Amino acid sequence: MLIKVRKSHRSGELGFLEQVEEEVRSDTENSTRELQAMHTETIQELEKTRNMLIVQHKINKDYQAEVEAVTRKMDNSKLEYELKLEHLAQLLDTRAAKIKKLEAQLKDIAYGTKTHVFKPEVTDDDVADEFDETVHLERGENLLEIHIGTATLSSVALETLSDREPSTFCTYAFYDFELQATPVVRGARPAYGFTSQYVVRVDDLLLQYLHTGSVTLELQLARGMDFTTVAVGQLRLTQLLENDSKAHGTVQLVGVAGEVQSFGSVEYWVRLRVPMEQAIRLYKERMKALGYLSSAFNEEQQPSTSTLQSVSANEGLNLNELNVTVRCCSNLTSRQAHPPSPYVVYQFYDFPDHDTCIMGDCSEPQFEDHMSFPVAMEAELDSYLKAGALLLYVFDDHDTQSEMYLGKARVPLLSLATTRPSLVHLS
Repeated sequence: MLIKVRKSHRSGELGFLEQVEEEVRSDTENSTRELQAMHTETIQELEKTRNMLIVQHKINKDYQAEVEAVTRKMDNSKLEYELKLEHLAQLLDTRAAKIKKLEAQLKDIAYGTKTHVFKPEVTDDDVADEFDETVHLERGENLLEIHIGTATLSSVALETLSDREPSTFCTYAFYDFELQATPVVRGARPAYGFTSQYVVRVDDLLLQYLHTGSVTLELQLARGMDFTTVAVGQLRLTQLLENDSKAHGTVQLVGVAGEVQSFGSVEYWVRLRVPMEQAIRLYKERMKALGYLSSAFNEEQQPSTSTLQSVSANEGLNLNELNVTVRCCSNLTSRQAHPPSPYVVYQFYDFPDHDTCIMGDCSEPQFEDHMSFPVAMEAELDSYLKAGALLLYVFDDHDTQSEMYLGKARVPLLSLATTRPSLVHLS
């Protein structure tokens, strides 16, 4: 009995062990299945990651190729621009050197800092003016040439001279140089072909003379060893300052005796051999500024009640000042289709001829030109005022072919000698 009990106890203990083994086996299978599922999932994730890495590698490779291409293009562009910049820098240096050289040449010419040596330009028309030697100009000097060409005498002039083939020549004086005379030529259209040259120093005095002065050209009638002045004309020099140091045209001749208006004309040209555009430009700017200052000064002054006023004695002489003002002209008519460009020329006493400014394309010009003449109260002036008159001639600057002036006015001066100084109006 005891033996049976012990066997039963042993059988019960072994059954417990079998149950435990079954539970362990079940847990192991579950764990294995879970591990297999996790392994499968891990493999899938790794496959996805691998595919993503492959795609990213391809993208990175494409990016790298594109960056390399852009880098090469940038290097090529940089090299190209560096070469272009170097070329432009060389061009700028060359241009700067050329500009500096030209500026130095302009300063040499304009301000007279260089000695000029040149031969005159001789043409077939200037055979009489040939020069064998070169002309040497020192610092600040220039060569001014005045050429008197062919004259044309009008039929009225020929009738006045009572000679169809008169022997004539021209005389003129420039600046402070001596009188010049052309050759004597016979005929109604004498071709003088005479050129005079003057070595002048370019300064404010010369530029002022060229701006305001004129050369009086006198036509002389030769009669054997004697001659007579039959006509005069004014060769205006202001064109030199306006036409690049060169000017040409005709001088209208007016008879000195009788009422011969159209005596003829003389062709001429004037030039400065060394260009001086910069000096002329600076002079014009300075004159313009002085004009503004003068206008402002005149506005501040009270108007004078007399155009002839006494001034203090100078070196024992009783001096007066006579003022001539040309205000305007009216109802001027041109011989051409367009309106005239008038200017007025007159001469008082023994002073040089004075001409007003040119009023372009105007039939009612307002000149307002004022000129002062200091005169000594002497017997000669008294005789001139009592017997003489102020002649004012109006010319058309456009009318270079005609031998006529637009108008003429005569102002008696007797009232200035017989009465107290007064204001004489000319309309």
